[in-house]
Amino acid sequence: MEESRSSRILHQLKDICEIVGIRTEEHAKISKKWVDVKLLTRELNREKRYLGDRVVELREREDRGDIYDDITVKAILGRIQTLEDSLAGHEEDISVIRDEASLRASSIRQRAEEESISQDQWERDFTVDQDEGADDDSWDDSEVRESSDLAGEGDTPGEQDQEELSQSSEPEKSDPLDDEPRQ
Repeated sequence: MEESRSSRILHQLKDICEIVGIRTEEHAKISKKWVDVKLLTRELNREKRYLGDRVVELREREDRGDIYDDITVKAILGRIQTLEDSLAGHEEDISVIRDEASLRASSIRQRAEEESISQDQWERDFTVDQDEGADDDSWDDSEVRESSDLAGEGDTPGEQDQEELSQSSEPEKSDPLDDEPRQ
């Protein structure tokens, strides 16, 4: 069944809109994750600043002990580690979102290419069938000459028609401006 050109164009537009939708969804998700990454980065920098402030505070003390024994330093280091893990998770999520969107978009492109290829193949097959059909239905001059020789005439059909026309009388021609026919 032949698919009309307009329906093929509409189908291609549908595929393009689908890809645009996927890309838009991808950018929306990535933008949200990116905002989260920026907030986490800000929070991470704040915790590092708190850690630096605490280290300076501990250095100024008279009874300097090991920094790692301080409960506040351990708590800040724990929060920093949690924020870094969360940050890495968000960056991995962004990578996964991009990969999934690319995979979905490429599957749509591949489907569209396959449909285009099948349409092109159909058009080639149809064109070949038409050409082959024309060869089968065409007549061969040698067959016509043989049949006319059997009838006792040596002329080809084209020559015979021209001779008949030249022998017949010309039909009356009329001038559209003149009411009387000319002879």
